[in-house]
Amino acid sequence: MPKPKEKHSKSKEKHKIIPALMKLKVPIDALKPAARNARKHNDTDIEAQMLSLTEYGQCKPVVVNSKTGRLEAGHGTWEAAKRLEWTHIAVARAQHTKAQARGYGLADNRIAEISAWEPEALDLELKELKLEGFDLKLTGFGEPGEIPPDNKDINEKDLAKTQNECPKCGFKW
Repeated sequence: MPKPKEKHSKSKEKHKIIPALMKLKVPIDALKPAARNARKHNDTDIEAQMLSLTEYGQCKPVVVNSKTGRLEAGHGTWEAAKRLEWTHIAVARAQHTKAQARGYGLADNRIAEISAWEPEALDLELKELKLEGFDLKLTGFGEPGEIPPDNKDINEKDLAKTQNECPKCGFKW
């Protein structure tokens, strides 16, 4: 089976940016990583992102601080695109302060991380995709029935035990 071809908008450009993001295209070498990225990407993660970019294209931009030119979010996508030898990447420019840029970078990674998967819906999606002959590696999952690590230790009893208290009024929830 032939490998999907990279889209070239000009003869020297190499990327798979979806058409809706083309107006956000910039040279990949113009970007700099955050001075201190708290999220580490390993080879397995980058390889999964490379598979995703190859299959689906770049469907969402990385976020770059317009004042510093440094990435705020999307380091893994940027690294995967570089390993794929892309020349360009889609960028959303944010006008954050230095503190906001660092805060957004953390929030972008953490907020998705603290949500949980709906196991029944996930299993059904994976089973149906597998029956349709879809390569499940392109989803970041293995086989149907795989429970993501973030769900293994979560149950309703644990959630019910979670209690917070307002430091001002003492209200508990």
